[in-house]
Amino acid sequence: MQATAKEFIIALDEGTTNAKAVVLDSRGKVIVKFSQPLAIQTPRDGWVEQSGEALVTASLTVIASAVAHVGAENVAALAISNQRETAIGWYRDSGEPINAAITGNAPAAPRSATRCVTIVRNSTLSVPPACQSPRCSRPPKCAGCWMRLSMATCAPNAVRFASAPSTAGCCGI
Repeated sequence: MQATAKEFIIALDEGTTNAKAVVLDSRGKVIVKFSQPLAIQTPRDGWVEQSGEALVTASLTVIASAVAHVGAENVAALAISNQRETAIGWYRDSGEPINAAITGNAPAAPRSATRCVTIVRNSTLSVPPACQSPRCSRPPKCAGCWMRLSMATCAPNAVRFASAPSTAGCCGI
């Protein structure tokens, strides 16, 4: 595709049912869209989970398709929108997920999120929210709080935990 350098923006939308990449030109016109379906698992009543590997693979697939369509040299930026209500932990050494992603679609998700926050608050780990808004004092209700911490006390070799188990409404989002 003919284009001037750095003309395109790729927007990645990581949703519950699919990963989508949309290529926009400098005027905001949609050039092309790519989509990769995502499966959900319901291992037992009230549980809704997704494979961490599938989330990453689907995202990389649609991004690669978008980049191949316009050429890497023509991409100015990558914008990312994701499932803020989904939580997943990853092992530091292997890069593998600790377990399946727990989605906010599960009726038990708020209880699970509250339990995670309680564990973190009662640990000796320092976990400042990325957002310093006073409204972020209740992470289970906050869409804008992303936590990074060493999970050594909970899961050996884990380095990250990202949690924002509820939808918009906190931190001005």
